[in-house]
Amino acid sequence: MRAGANYVGGVDPAGLDGQVDASLEAMFELSAEFQAGVDLHLHDPGHLGMYTISRFADLTQQAGQSGRTAVSHAY
Repeated sequence: MRAGANYVGGVDPAGLDGQVDASLEAMFELSAEFQAGVDLHLHDPGHLGMYTISRFADLTQQAGQSGRTAVSHAY
C-alpha cells in the first residue's frame, strides 16, 4: 500500500485463509488505514460464497465505503 496501491486486494477469505470474518476485517482495516478501496476476488461457491458477499456488503456499509469496493468476480 505504501508503494501507491489504490485498492486492498483479497481472494477467497474462506477457501484460502480459512477465516472469512478475520480476513475481510483485515482487508477493511487496511483500507481504512490507507484510505483505499477494497477489491475481492471470490471463488468460494454456494452458501459460503453468499455468506462472504453478505459480510463484505455489511463491512462496506459499516466502513462508509459505498462506491469504493468491488467483488470483481464471484463463482
